[in-house]
Amino acid sequence: MGRITFLILAFLFLYCWNSNANNSAYYVLFEVDSKFISFAKENISEKNDHVALIAPSCPNPSQLMATNITSNSATVSWTENGVASKWMVRYGTADFNPQVSGITIPVNATPNAIITGLASGVNYDFYVKALCGKNLESGWIGPGKITTGCSSFSTIPYTVDFDNAVIPDVPVCTVRENLGVGPVEWETTANPGFGFNGHVLSYGWDSVNPGNAWFYTHGVMLTAGTAYQISYRYGNDNSFSNIEKMKVAYGLSPNANQMTTILADHPNISEGDATHKNIIFTPTTSGIYYFGFNAYSDANQYFLYLDDIQVDLAPSCPDPSDLEVSNISQTSADLSWTPGLSENKWDIIYGPTGFDPQSAGTTLTIQNTPSVTLNNVLTPGTRYQFYVKAICGVNDESLLVGPTDFVSECTFTTLPYSIDFEISETTKLPLCTKVESFGNSNNWEIATNPGIGYSGNVLSYAWNPTDAANAWFYTQGLELVAGLTYQISYKYGNNNTFGTVEKMKVAYGLAPEAAQMTTVLADHPNISNGNATSNILTFTPSASGVFYFGFNAYSQKDQYYLYLDDINIEIFTGYTYSGGAWFPEDPSGIGTSLDDIAVLDGSTSLSDNTDVNNLIINSGATLEIHKTLNLYGDITNNGNLVFVSTDTHNGELGPVPPSSTITGNATVQRYMANSRSYRMTTSSVTTSTSIHANWQEGATSNIHNPNPGYGTHITGSTIDQQNGFDGTATGNPSMFTVDVSI
Repeated sequence: MGRITFLILAFLFLYCWNSNANNSAYYVLFEVDSKFISFAKENISEKNDHVALIAPSCPNPSQLMATNITSNSATVSWTENGVASKWMVRYGTADFNPQVSGITIPVNATPNAIITGLASGVNYDFYVKALCGKNLESGWIGPGKITTGCSSFSTIPYTVDFDNAVIPDVPVCTVRENLGVGPVEWETTANPGFGFNGHVLSYGWDSVNPGNAWFYTHGVMLTAGTAYQISYRYGNDNSFSNIEKMKVAYGLSPNANQMTTILADHPNISEGDATHKNIIFTPTTSGIYYFGFNAYSDANQYFLYLDDIQVDLAPSCPDPSDLEVSNISQTSADLSWTPGLSENKWDIIYGPTGFDPQSAGTTLTIQNTPSVTLNNVLTPGTRYQFYVKAICGVNDESLLVGPTDFVSECTFTTLPYSIDFEISETTKLPLCTKVESFGNSNNWEIATNPGIGYSGNVLSYAWNPTDAANAWFYTQGLELVAGLTYQISYKYGNNNTFGTVEKMKVAYGLAPEAAQMTTVLADHPNISNGNATSNILTFTPSASGVFYFGFNAYSQKDQYYLYLDDINIEIFTGYTYSGGAWFPEDPSGIGTSLDDIAVLDGSTSLSDNTDVNNLIINSGATLEIHKTLNLYGDITNNGNLVFVSTDTHNGELGPVPPSSTITGNATVQRYMANSRSYRMTTSSVTTSTSIHANWQEGATSNIHNPNPGYGTHITGSTIDQQNGFDGTATGNPSMFTVDVSI
């Protein structure tokens, strides 16, 4: 057989890159002895094989350049690396995809072209493709870069959306000015969330100094007596309940002194949503005007955002603005808005959150006054939205503006009552709950998957570096009956990454206000272990009524994160001790593994062997155990739990199930007869106090007897109280350790 020449494509493909700037693709032609096709197993050179490089028939252009750039045009050129005499140029704003968009210009004869009709101060990309013949062309090569210059002024419509700005710079032909003491100024950022996508303008916080930073548009030519509209979107990152402030003005020069006409002031930007604003204005003199946006937030706030600035002729029927809701009750609310210009007729559409205003909701036509009362038409505890449209004449209407959200007030509810925050959006609290903060304190907010023993949504208080916390979270109102015993349980904890300490109180009262939280149920002044801790409390209201439960974060400044979750309130159905008596009876010896026992106040005891599911001891209350307590659930001890020891019996805790938890400290007594002898005993398994405090009652000398009938001498030194020992003449020890393995 003879020799075979073939182009290896499927079996072997080799792409060679020519470093001599023509960036062309070459293919490898192999001539292989026909008797040995499987050449990969041996040295090809031993078979007298040959390799040849064959240039592509339509090489890619190279060396793309842009010259003679003006505010609206540019000359683009390239190097032709083959024999092509026709090309295509495709251009668009920076980062466009030439495979799916862009404007195409055909070019003949010479490898250059003039692109016209460009906008001033904009970044563009361009690509070039060689056309070598029918169905024979190169790929799109690029991008080449063009940044047009700034014209002396812009004409309407004028738009700044920041998408072509290079982070962190502001767009070409715009200006920023920082008049504040600190270094923070407006800058471009990307995808911050809170209703903003793509590139937006952002003002960050200064922890010490208030803001005074300006952003100015390019100059825009305006005519005296003509009505114009400026529109923009603004908002904030409310992760830490901060408040941003921004003014909008215009004037004859891009500096603060020339911003003589205030168009809008937004001193309370705090909702964490992007808000659209339209403003109609009419200049009194013709000229080139600059529009300024002044961030003047207080020190130590967070992020302020600005996007989609547009200046254009005012529409014949301008949009209403400033949609507000007030005087909200269970079934009614007042809606109001600012007219777009001088119209006196509007359509308002309202309905449950998420409704489609084009096909659903309730429409009301309002005349003369830009407000309406929704009277006795709302459902208590429901989220609503409303929209407004101006009607200026026949076939002359504004856009539909909105939605604005509101929630009708809630009625009280009955027990059992639970909040686990799982159905809450990360920017909203559960329905019918409320938060309240005082001073410069941050507020409670929803957080997701914080770890530290929590998953899903939880309530979170984040630290304030300069001010102590004073933030309240309130439940919905709950109907309670005097004399009945109730149980409240919840999980709380902290993120102890930095060894910080959080503080929280739990209280209840007749209104969701701090001043009405008159009965304190629990105080947790040292939340520091970084674990999710469960707490159970029982209480008995002295009067019937609707009560609200409040959780007060009062941590010191500059701590970290406090968490709250799984709030449950229900009627307590076990045994209770209050006012000197058990109800329904003394559980000593008759309690079962299904029964809960709660000691609300005073001092009492369990005198016989007793089974219990959950044992709860309120703050200030005391329970003595005289026999064996068999636990099947949890112990929550906010008061005093004493295992009594006498000459006839010992109080004991039976085997504890692995699933049980014990919260709080217990006192374990050990009776010893008044005779000199050795006794084998042990300290508590876990204790925060010393043997000196526990067994010697904290005596300050060998003759001090702070609690007669309790405690013992422990000797081991001739010097009294050295290392805690009671001094004796000999210094002989009276306490020894025993190694039971010997």
